Amino acid sequence: MQANYKICDFDDELAQQGAFIRRYEYLMWEQATPEVAGTNWEWEARDVGASLGMSDQAVLNRFLAVYTLQQMPKLMAVFRRYWHLDMRRILAISSALNFVEDAEAYDEALADFLTPRVENEDIPSPRKIRAFIAGLVEVPTPVEEEDQIWTRSNGDGRVAIGVITSTATAELIRQTLREKSASSERPLGELFLELIGGKVTINVYENTAGKLCRASGARFSHVEATWLREQAARRLLQRDEATNAYRFTPRMRAYIAGRDGHCRYPGCQVPEYACDIDHVVEFDRGGATSPTNAQMLCRRHHNLKTTKQVQCQIDEHAAVTWQLGQHSVTTLPGGPIPP
Repeated sequence: MQANYKICDFDDELAQQGAFIRRYEYLMWEQATPEVAGTNWEWEARDVGASLGMSDQAVLNRFLAVYTLQQMPKLMAVFRRYWHLDMRRILAISSALNFVEDAEAYDEALADFLTPRVENEDIPSPRKIRAFIAGLVEVPTPVEEEDQIWTRSNGDGRVAIGVITSTATAELIRQTLREKSASSERPLGELFLELIGGKVTINVYENTAGKLCRASGARFSHVEATWLREQAARRLLQRDEATNAYRFTPRMRAYIAGRDGHCRYPGCQVPEYACDIDHVVEFDRGGATSPTNAQMLCRRHHNLKTTKQVQCQIDEHAAVTWQLGQHSVTTLPGGPIPP
C-alpha cells in the first residue's frame, strides 16, 4: 500500500487534473514573484494585478506565500513530489508564519505534517494547517502596558466587550458560553457573569511536547498554562475504556475529543465541542461504547451516517475510512492525544 492524498490519486482522472491545475498555478506565481523579498513588490503587484484582475494586496499576499514556501526546502520537496497544496493552503501557511522571524525553523515539522501517511488520506484543510502551526508557535504573553480589554458601545445601552488572550482561552470561553446557553434561555450577559463568578469543568490537554493546549491544538500562553497547572486536576485518559451503556462517559468523551480534535468527516473542521460522539459500528448492531469504536461527528455528518447515506470503518489507529460513492477517503485523528 502506497501512502497518498486522495486528491493526488493516480487512478482518478479528475484528481490528476486538479494536481495539474495546482502545479500550474503555483509555477505561475513562482515566476511572477520578485527574486528579492520586498524589493519593489508594490510596483510589481500593480502590474501583476492588472494582468490578472486582482487587487494589489491579493497579489502581495501571494508573493509572500511563495517567498515563505521557498524558505522551507523540506516542505518544498514534499510539495513538488505531490503537488497537493493549492494556493489557499499555501496562503494559510504564510499567514500563520507571518509574525515568525525564522520560518525555516518550522520546515521539518510542516513537511512531516503535510506528508501522507495512509492510502487515500484526506488532505488537511487550510484551517487545520493554521491550527497545526499555532500549536508549534510559542504564544506571546501581552506586555503589562498593553490594553488587553476593550469595549465598544452599540448606542442602545448595550456594550460589546473583548479581551486579548490566547486562542486556547478564547476557545474555552466560547465553548463554555455555548454549552450554558444551549441548556438555558437566559441572556449571554447573565451567563457570562455566572462564568466569571463561578467554577467550570473544562478539558485541557498536554500534548506530546508537554505543552498545555485545547483539543484543537491551540496552545495557552506561558502565564495561562502556569495558572492552569496550579488549578487543574490531572487525570489519565484510557483508549480501551468501555461501558455496556449506550452513552459515552464524560471521561471517554474527553479522550475522544482530545484524540480527534474536530469532526472526522472528510474536509469538515467543526470543532469537537460542537460535535456528537458517533458509534462507528452502531450500538444496536453490537458496536461497543468505547473510544476504539467512536469518532467525533458534527450533527450534519452524524445524520448523514445515521441515515446510511455514507459508510465508514475505523482501524486500531483510529484512522476512519469513508466510502463516498465510488471513492474511499481516510481521515486521521487531529487532536493532541495520540491514538
